[in-house]
Amino acid sequence: MARRLALRPGNSATCKLIQVLCFCFLLTMTTMAGQAEQITLTFMHWSGTSQQEGWDQLIAEFEAANPGIKVQQMPISSDYAGKIRIMLASDSPPDIFMLDMQEVQYFGQNDLAIDLRPLAESQPGFRFEEMNRYALEIMSYNGKLLGMPYGAGPNIYFFNADMFDNAGIEYPSTQYKKGGWTWSDFRQAAMKLTHRDPDGKPQVIGAERGLHRIWMWTNGAAEFDNMMAPTKCLYDAPESVATFEFLQNLMHTDRVMAVSTADFGNQNNTSAFSNGAAAMIVRYDNGISDFGRVQHLRFGIAPYPKGPSSGGRYAADFATSGYAIPKNARHPEASWKFIAFISSREGQIIVPGIKDTCLPTRSGALVYRVYPSNLVNPDLLMELTMLPNNGNRVRLLSPDQRDINSLIQLNPIWQNQQAPRTVLESITEIVNNYLREKSQK
Repeated sequence: MARRLALRPGNSATCKLIQVLCFCFLLTMTTMAGQAEQITLTFMHWSGTSQQEGWDQLIAEFEAANPGIKVQQMPISSDYAGKIRIMLASDSPPDIFMLDMQEVQYFGQNDLAIDLRPLAESQPGFRFEEMNRYALEIMSYNGKLLGMPYGAGPNIYFFNADMFDNAGIEYPSTQYKKGGWTWSDFRQAAMKLTHRDPDGKPQVIGAERGLHRIWMWTNGAAEFDNMMAPTKCLYDAPESVATFEFLQNLMHTDRVMAVSTADFGNQNNTSAFSNGAAAMIVRYDNGISDFGRVQHLRFGIAPYPKGPSSGGRYAADFATSGYAIPKNARHPEASWKFIAFISSREGQIIVPGIKDTCLPTRSGALVYRVYPSNLVNPDLLMELTMLPNNGNRVRLLSPDQRDINSLIQLNPIWQNQQAPRTVLESITEIVNNYLREKSQK
């Protein structure tokens, strides 16, 4: 009887029990709702990059600011382009992925990524106008921004400042500022800086060749009539032929430009430059952070030298990539929230970062940039990144750029097996046949 009375309505013990049960029910429902709202985003990117530590920090800060969202990284070590295409065609694509500039047109043509422009323009406080306009253009397809640029940098020459000082040669960057640093100046410097032993083996090689397309630009030659949607290959133009003749002579007549790693003492270009086996090499600006850690090395940066044609100019490549969201993304709103955070001014101070391998694409983050003390001309990097070169500032970006580039076989020139004109005329014919059969528009 006492037990039945204890549970009667109105009994104080009954009221307390009901209150406890209601509280437990609400707590359970709240916990379940919290679990239901928990989102885990997958972020696919290249593995082994210098940005890894920065991404770890950014993700930790993002998760702290957004307790309902977790970010799981998916680093890819090989064949990134092939794997991302396969994953986007599946039912389980990553929520966010790194999109390389050379893949933008393909992804746009196949409608594989979300247009980020309206999201950025409507995001309060995002400051879309701070983003580098060249990077935005490169990462767009028909006006749709498929990748939010995270960093930008040029392919440039690095020179050993002590070698130039000891040889009494004015720095390439100083010559450039004065309107010099021409092909002739480059050749004279390379000849003076090259040293061989009695057997002809190079102890110091004057220069590395670098990227042929940028050398073409220095002489006013373009690879194609349109870098996004080419219809014609231009490798057989007179300015292009003269460029390859100049490079072939530097390699095999003057013997001051490396033909292979054997001329570097069987080292890669980074080791050869760090160890004093090469006076001038070519790297993207990520070389700044690499060489900044070589304490005994004083180095500088410079553009590719200006060619002799009427269209001759200084040149440097412009490279970027960006964060993208698949068209079939599971969590597009949360994915954009992450991209907005990681590409904000505060985010770009961390990645690319103040000491990282490339420049932030957001101008508001540039003021925090720090350069190594052994770089003799840090003021030049931004100028080289934005170096005007009549529209030829980027590599081929068409949907089938990988197939087209595979048709451009230049080894007969580099190995001194054939005259440049013969090789270039053949390349032009082969590529133009391909373009006629497969439109890039």
